[in-house]
Amino acid sequence: MDPKDQNKSENTEAAKNSTAGNAQQEKLKKAHEQMLRDEEIKKMSPKELRNKLSNKNQDYIFRLEKFLTEDQNYTMDQVEPAIDQILPEIIVAQRKGIPASNLYQKAPREKAIEIANPKKEAPKTKFWMHAVDNGLLYFVIFAGFFGVVQLFSNSSKQQDGMQQMGILTVASVTILFGILMAYYNDLITRDKSKRPPMWQIILIGVFLVGIIMVWITFTSMPFMRVINPVLNPWVYIVLAVIAFFVRRWFRQKYHVVDPLQIKRQNEIAARRQNRRN
Repeated sequence: MDPKDQNKSENTEAAKNSTAGNAQQEKLKKAHEQMLRDEEIKKMSPKELRNKLSNKNQDYIFRLEKFLTEDQNYTMDQVEPAIDQILPEIIVAQRKGIPASNLYQKAPREKAIEIANPKKEAPKTKFWMHAVDNGLLYFVIFAGFFGVVQLFSNSSKQQDGMQQMGILTVASVTILFGILMAYYNDLITRDKSKRPPMWQIILIGVFLVGIIMVWITFTSMPFMRVINPVLNPWVYIVLAVIAFFVRRWFRQKYHVVDPLQIKRQNEIAARRQNRRN
């Protein structure tokens, strides 16, 4: 290559890099300036913030205060601090051209209800709590199912087959399923960076279910009948009812929340936040 052409190519590449670098610096500069403006807004007094409200946002705040006092029985001593807390985010959004109605995606009456009834963060539940909760749920399902099937079974052959499922089998399988589902839910709800690939999760599930099936076969063998008796169908049904109420008590006492439900709620909230931004 001609040295002149090579120098020209190098100069062109350098110019492109310089332009890209300048654009990146300009972007970072604007982001920094925006952050400083947002910090200034957060330091302003409520009176200063109210003076900066646009006409549309003033109307929103006026109606919000009205619904807080009339519908939610707030006194003015309660209304002002509640409004003061949300003024900074309203002004920050207002500078971006987003009115309060779009920011919250709620009418003033709905926002008043939300302010008066704030949602509490879901408590963190330990693994053993999820295992117990799931185990009780599966015990209700399995014990109730076997009890009802045996109660209404007219076929002696079918009855003999059902008798293979003794109380030890039912109880141990529900414990295993409780641990399995707690572990599975923990995998599914992890961040993507900490979550194994889906094919690994499926293989783990198949492997664990296989172990459970082997255990069912083992405990159903004739020599296990001594410690694995088949109970009266009504006993299974009564035990299922007891487990149902024990699970309700357990969930209330330890505030057990389904991690998949929390994940869905967080995803919905994140999508709404992205739409607002």
